[in-house]
Amino acid sequence: MINLSKGQNKKIVHFSSFANLHVGYWETWGDVTFDQAMDNNYNVIVVAFASVTNTEISLDEYGPYDTLSDLEDAINNAKSNNPNIRFLLSFGGANNTYSPGNSDITAVAKNMASYASSLGFDGIDLDLEIAVGEDILYQLATEIKDANSSLLLTAAPQVNAINDNGEIYVAFVTTGYNSDYDEAIREGCFDYIFIQCYNNNGFGVNSDGTITWNDDADMQGNVDFIYNIYNYIVNNYID
Repeated sequence: MINLSKGQNKKIVHFSSFANLHVGYWETWGDVTFDQAMDNNYNVIVVAFASVTNTEISLDEYGPYDTLSDLEDAINNAKSNNPNIRFLLSFGGANNTYSPGNSDITAVAKNMASYASSLGFDGIDLDLEIAVGEDILYQLATEIKDANSSLLLTAAPQVNAINDNGEIYVAFVTTGYNSDYDEAIREGCFDYIFIQCYNNNGFGVNSDGTITWNDDADMQGNVDFIYNIYNYIVNNYID
């Protein structure tokens, strides 16, 4: 578990330049076109979500586009019109589209990489919100990179407060208290990390960085919490 309050792993997430990234999750069940997203200055479009079922990969909804082929054409057209645009294919989400069962992780990773690149995606986003195991998630991340090193690999961990024998700190989790992203983050597997500063109720962060327990379900939706958790993450995680 990455316990940044203890200092031994502090500042493990390194960013050289991220000020110009405007990232948005594009809902496959929605009606927003890629052109509309780009008109609103998004330059990283994360298509959410594709599915993993055993070793099979699929994208079953296409937003306002009629077919998967139409979606692929829209990606290619967007890139033609804007060479700086990037498309990522996301797996997981709140309703969980990542279900490999007992399948070989190497085969799953290869199929994910092959599927994403075949449709013109520039990378894969792991938005896993189920307990998968730290070693398994690390293997998945490394195997995706091994399958296609040109693909970007990103992660979207949630945050939750951990009470380690009275020492309280914020950790990156898949769900609950499962810090499954830790090894992959520690080993530098991800090009970018899109941190979900919401979803886990039960704690709050004060302006001085201290953590308090609070069962107010609305706390993590308010501006003060988002601002304070942002500062906590910047001060403890980012170098």
